[in-house]
Amino acid sequence: MDARIQTLEAENAAFKRELKRLTQLQDIISNIPIGLMVTDDRGGITWTNAVADKLFALPSPYEQSITLRSALHLSYSDGAPCQPEDLPLSRSARHGEVIYDREMIFAPPGGQVRHLLVNTAPIVDLDGIARGAVGLFQDISQRRYEKIELQEDRAELKKAVAERTTEIEDTVRALEAQIAEREQVEADLRHSKEVLRQLSRRTLETLETDRQCVAKELHDSIGASLAAIKFSLEEKLAQMEKHSSHRAISLETILGYLTDTIKETKRISARLRPSTLDDLGLLATLSWYVREFSLMYGNIDVQLDIDVAEEDIPNQQKIVFYRIIQEAMNNAAKHGKPHAIRIHLNKAGHGFELIIEDDGSGFDIQERSISKDPLSGHGLQGMRERANICGGSFDITSRLGVGTRVYVSLPMFYC
Repeated sequence: MDARIQTLEAENAAFKRELKRLTQLQDIISNIPIGLMVTDDRGGITWTNAVADKLFALPSPYEQSITLRSALHLSYSDGAPCQPEDLPLSRSARHGEVIYDREMIFAPPGGQVRHLLVNTAPIVDLDGIARGAVGLFQDISQRRYEKIELQEDRAELKKAVAERTTEIEDTVRALEAQIAEREQVEADLRHSKEVLRQLSRRTLETLETDRQCVAKELHDSIGASLAAIKFSLEEKLAQMEKHSSHRAISLETILGYLTDTIKETKRISARLRPSTLDDLGLLATLSWYVREFSLMYGNIDVQLDIDVAEEDIPNQQKIVFYRIIQEAMNNAAKHGKPHAIRIHLNKAGHGFELIIEDDGSGFDIQERSISKDPLSGHGLQGMRERANICGGSFDITSRLGVGTRVYVSLPMFYC
């Protein structure tokens, strides 16, 4: 008897434990946030949880006579109606199919449309025969609406991006057009500068040609005529030595005037353009000019340092070097009162360097114009323009009480 009681007590304890487990399982199933539905193999609904009742608006208490055909008004995700026999629960209960994550639409007459995510599986007996099915129905309406809103937002964003891209492309094209226009303007400006440079060069060449012609006329015509008059007067004076001294003195005075006029004519001719520049070259002309300069300004020591061959200097640049040296030395003598002037001309890389230095009083470059002689090249500006026209550079530095330094760089080739 005791053994029988113990067995019954054990079975009763096991039953209570199983009942408690089933109760807990039922509580879990009833409270999960997903609709759960169980059907038999004929399509009749045998059990639902509270979420499914609310989702499909099933009556409470639950009526066993409700079927899938009457309760589930489902459509496919594209809106096409789904026949009762094609419902996922029907296919699982009748054919043993397992269906995962099928998106469907629940649209009861006069009710709110819901988007559902459906998962179903068959319920089989020990022989493996389907006796029903269980289905999980998750309301994804909010997710669906959010997805639609996201798609709309993406479409709006894509449209905005396309519009902005179009605006940027238009802006880029406008900028490219402006850049092209600016490049064309810059090209036209460079061309204009080149034309102006060539015009300035030709103007200087024309000026030098005119000076050369005037110098030649002074030397060959007026100078020759004055020399002939001088010789004639000298001859006449020799013949008249026996006559009165008054007349002789008068002729001697005239001869003095003629001599001075001939010298002045030669000086003007040499200043306009020394004939030695065309006949003997730059180096000989510079040596001659330094000698003449020393005769005029005996208190100034001039050092001429030439480290370049005559044939290396282009003919058109020889006059540029000569005029700059002439201008710088005249300016130094007239305004700087130096004790010494040093001239250095040499090759440097692919060009020439000319440096003219003096130890004179110096000056303020910004406030003072060095020369006003129209034939001298207009001082600083004239020297700078001559260098620039030939593609070179010009720089001058000066300090009061220290002296002045002129630096000129010209390319080896002539522009």
